[in-house]
Amino acid sequence: MPANKYALLRYRIIDRLISSKSKPHPTKEELKEACEESLYGSFGERISDSTIEKDLYAMRNEGELGYYAPIKYSKRYNGYFYEEENYSISEIPLQEEDLGAIKFAAQTLYQFKDIEIFQQFSSAIARIFDKIKTSPEGVEIKEEKFIQFEQSISDSGSEYLGPVIDAIKSKKKIEVTYLSFKKNKTKTYILDPYLLKEYKGRWYVISWSDDRSDYLTFSLDRIQKTKLLKEKFEEVRGFDH
Repeated sequence: MPANKYALLRYRIIDRLISSKSKPHPTKEELKEACEESLYGSFGERISDSTIEKDLYAMRNEGELGYYAPIKYSKRYNGYFYEEENYSISEIPLQEEDLGAIKFAAQTLYQFKDIEIFQQFSSAIARIFDKIKTSPEGVEIKEEKFIQFEQSISDSGSEYLGPVIDAIKSKKKIEVTYLSFKKNKTKTYILDPYLLKEYKGRWYVISWSDDRSDYLTFSLDRIQKTKLLKEKFEEVRGFDH
């Protein structure tokens, strides 16, 4: 049975203590106290000895976790240690298919690094991308040979991404001044924005218009001005995200 999130957090705490070079061979009591302090604070819940024992058993034996931690008990030091030197569950090598999936996701994410709303994350995106361009295990990932990404996604209209996202998340109406492609004239709309979509290098917002009683799609690069309104909206039933 998959471990719950608290068990997974305890495994990380236990791993950190057992792999510590400064204070090796932590006792069961020290493992328990560290988990209590990290998860619940000084005045939080208590963790039983049996819970720690079950955690140690799971880390050793449950392959669903993706590892079999070589945890041993030292009678000499009355504590736990890893039989393999420098072992840590945080250093488990990824399988080839895992690396491929992560690289695919990172390449997709990388396309957005220069867009204003994502620039606060640009250094993190670049670090992720650089980290996995080549596998540390020497596995060559070959997705790029049959998946082609655009060199970049246009940032035209990206200055309106923030306001549109805020409106969608808060479910507030937004006033949009839009330049019509056919008539080359501006018009103001009151919209219920439902979905932000990128398609072929351009950003679009799919919205409901009460005035039109219909869905309208606007390209962000033709928006001239936006204004977030205080009025809330509810999605029309049946809208398919």
